[in-house]
Amino acid sequence: MTLALTRRGLLRLGAVGTAGLAVRPAVAGSFSVLRTPYLQDLNPSEVTIAWMLDAKGTGQVSVTDPTGAIRTFPAVVTEVPRATTGLDTSCYLYQARITNLTPGLRYSYSPTCDWLTLGSPRQSFKTPSAEVSFSFLHVADAGTGWTAQHRIAEQMSQEKVSLVLANGDLAYDIGNFQAVQSHFHDIYGDMMGSVPFYTSLGNHEYMTDAAAPSLVGRTAPASGVPPIDQGRYYSFDWGNVHFVCLDTNTPLYRVTWGDDSMLKWLERDLSNTRKFWRIAFFHHPGYATGTHQFEPEAELVRTHIVPILERYGVQLVLNGHEHNFQRTHPLSAGKRAGQLSPATVYVTAGGGGQSTYVSQRNDAISQVLGVNHYLRTQVSGSKLTVTAIDINGSTIDTLDIAPTPFLAQAAIEPASSSQRIASGGLVSLYGSNLCLTSTQPTPSTLDANGTTVFAGDTPIPVLYADANQINLHLPFNLAGKTRLTVRTANGTVSSDLDVAPVAPSIFLDAGGAAIAERADGSVISDNSPLRPGETVSLLMTGLGSVAGPAVAGRAPAAPLPVSASVNVSVSGQPATLISATLDSGYPGLYRVVFQVPASIQSSAMVQVTAAGAASNTAKLPIAN
Repeated sequence: MTLALTRRGLLRLGAVGTAGLAVRPAVAGSFSVLRTPYLQDLNPSEVTIAWMLDAKGTGQVSVTDPTGAIRTFPAVVTEVPRATTGLDTSCYLYQARITNLTPGLRYSYSPTCDWLTLGSPRQSFKTPSAEVSFSFLHVADAGTGWTAQHRIAEQMSQEKVSLVLANGDLAYDIGNFQAVQSHFHDIYGDMMGSVPFYTSLGNHEYMTDAAAPSLVGRTAPASGVPPIDQGRYYSFDWGNVHFVCLDTNTPLYRVTWGDDSMLKWLERDLSNTRKFWRIAFFHHPGYATGTHQFEPEAELVRTHIVPILERYGVQLVLNGHEHNFQRTHPLSAGKRAGQLSPATVYVTAGGGGQSTYVSQRNDAISQVLGVNHYLRTQVSGSKLTVTAIDINGSTIDTLDIAPTPFLAQAAIEPASSSQRIASGGLVSLYGSNLCLTSTQPTPSTLDANGTTVFAGDTPIPVLYADANQINLHLPFNLAGKTRLTVRTANGTVSSDLDVAPVAPSIFLDAGGAAIAERADGSVISDNSPLRPGETVSLLMTGLGSVAGPAVAGRAPAAPLPVSASVNVSVSGQPATLISATLDSGYPGLYRVVFQVPASIQSSAMVQVTAAGAASNTAKLPIAN
């Protein structure tokens, strides 16, 4: 396997444990190349291009877009001390952040130092886009420098993929700088110049200075990770996949003495993603058999990480550490999941270069193979295929995942999260695998990227949908008991619904206050309270039928009066009703306009009744 950069000037590294690193000077200049240019933290609009030399100079990267336009970006130079590298002198890391890129385009680039080119002018990368189909590789326990690693790396280099997950133990035996260079950068250097590698830390990286040499030159997505742990765990999106990388070494061990910062970060991170696919990768498996299965890391993973991953619908977990190939049955809390239940498959793929072994199956493990291998995963919309490929390029295992939709709770109205639903009202469904991509169609649609919803046999307009949530607007003539059914390419899921003629509900903010406006449209809040006697417009749902033509999924051209008799009380006192209408601004949204009683002199509670049915109560900020 040859590097894109000429071997003249490339750092030649000996076996782990040698006294130093031999360097041959570059013919074209006074510096030697230690690490060839490689990509880091590639996203739709930015990428970092890094390299390492034995001298400090002026570095820059020229980037050419598909139209031929060229832009140049300076490189920041950081000294890497001898104590880290083991070299006789310091070396220098060059990092250029390339910005203002366009998603889905291929760019060529040319790094230089002191105006001397550092690689092939045909080096290139492609920025990720919103496409729902792409492929990526996974390799772990690879960094031996042995023949098996080279052969696996050669197979990987023939793949046409978007990214690579390198999942720990990439620099045997002790993860020092020499091993990182010779067993990682030297072997994958060509590929890293055009395809980004996203790496996790294994136990062997931690054998030298808490993995400090492995982190040199790595630019991971910031992802809201605390500064002390930057680069050790992170997340990123690619197409319709949310990837999460965890560190199952020290950051996980810290939970045993009360520091659960990584777990809190993981909870926040997964709760915020709206991507259909959620894939986690980290070195130590929770569900795998072999020489490491009884280590404390496995128990910590099962106890602390697995519940979070499964709670947020992670469908695939990729691990290493055991030097073989294993995959589980679809699991939930360590048990085989039912066909229509949310499930996670755990794949251990630790055969990237180390000597392999065969371990025993158990009730959780579906397949075990003791061969060197890597994984290719093809993401194809709402289906995913994981293929294990051996040292000869042959397929040794294939796994298809097509997660069925799942509802976590009964349908609710979105104003106050009540299960009281009315004709013509808004409804929210929550769960997982509900819609392939986030969509907010305008106007509403009966087919949201392949997801449809029916009440009995009646299609229901979708106002918003993503993997976790669907917002609907019920027809005005729908009443009584019915069944809501969500249909996707991967299956269906249903929930019973009882629709009342009216079920008034006031929209609440995060603090439980009513979402309300003044006549001029300004929002009422604690910082901008009402005055006694002022007119207020209250936002609601569930007020039922209206006098005039109204269609589910469409806002009327002009406000339409509510058919039901409506009354408003503020802290038990009747308020003067001005109007109660179906709003013309958004489907299913009602406005109740009233005058606050002049006798109310401080913050109060407001409640609305329609046809005798009472709404929730909500705080109404009023100035003292």
